[in-house]
Amino acid sequence: MQTVGTNSDLHDVGAVNVADAASTNGAVTDGNSWAKMTFDGDLIRAMREVNSLNYLFLDRVQAAPGYPGQDMYGPACAIQRNGKTITFGTVTSKNLVAGYKGPVSAFFGNFPEQGMELNAFYDNTGYVSLAAGRQPMGSTGDSDIAFGLPQGSYRMGWGEVEINNMSARFEILLTKGEDGKYYIYPDSPMLVN
Repeated sequence: MQTVGTNSDLHDVGAVNVADAASTNGAVTDGNSWAKMTFDGDLIRAMREVNSLNYLFLDRVQAAPGYPGQDMYGPACAIQRNGKTITFGTVTSKNLVAGYKGPVSAFFGNFPEQGMELNAFYDNTGYVSLAAGRQPMGSTGDSDIAFGLPQGSYRMGWGEVEINNMSARFEILLTKGEDGKYYIYPDSPMLVN
């Protein structure tokens, strides 16, 4: 019997999005060649400041959860960012955001339409996870539910964002390119908590 643990480097064993490697033509492979991408700071503030929903996301609408349990602490809502929809859970008792799900281009301003190689992304933003470094990671358990994929069937990039002494962690679903490297595309699903 063979078992695979969570939160581990699975060396691409059975990864769903590895079987059909994506074309990488035109994708940004040098992070320094692309203008600096910025993370939407209001998204972090809304997760860290009590009553932030009262002044940051007045344009929110109640929505179906983006994944099971996103409405655990209060109703799920949706907002538009960079022309894309982000769903988020709320914490009713504190009137703030519990966590987000949406396409990567909704969270980062200036994300390249043609996609970006994972190391180029880290070079550009500097948002490398202290836990995972630049290593693509496998399942976390919670991400399996949010991404709707079986354990160990995908790879994700991790990162830590800090703006004005407030931080958040994110996970981005990666696509393996035909060159064996991992890529992020504008519609790559992303979780922030």
